[in-house]
Amino acid sequence: MTVIETHKIVKSLVPTVLVYKRRVYKISELDKKYYIKSYVVKTFKNKIYNLELDVPHPNCHPETKEFCLPVHLIGEDLNSKSSYLIESMLKTFNLDGCYFKPWNELRYIKN
Repeated sequence: MTVIETHKIVKSLVPTVLVYKRRVYKISELDKKYYIKSYVVKTFKNKIYNLELDVPHPNCHPETKEFCLPVHLIGEDLNSKSSYLIESMLKTFNLDGCYFKPWNELRYIKN
């Protein structure tokens, strides 16, 4: 029997970092629809295999709501270190590899 565990993490996160053309910028203004109130991590035997959001994010599939996890994080234990990495990724809009670019819904400045 396969047991998939769902971990809903209720935490307010606001994306503050933008990566574009391999340069890092600070997000100074952002439409509130991108503010994260919670996220869901799915695990199998406490190993991360899926992350889902209920708000739009450039690195999250618009239909499935599945966030693009890097290969090195899939299969890792869900713990404080991996949670910190996940939250850092959620607070970053990586526009070098994304589903959409929300240019009209944010302002940014060079770091």
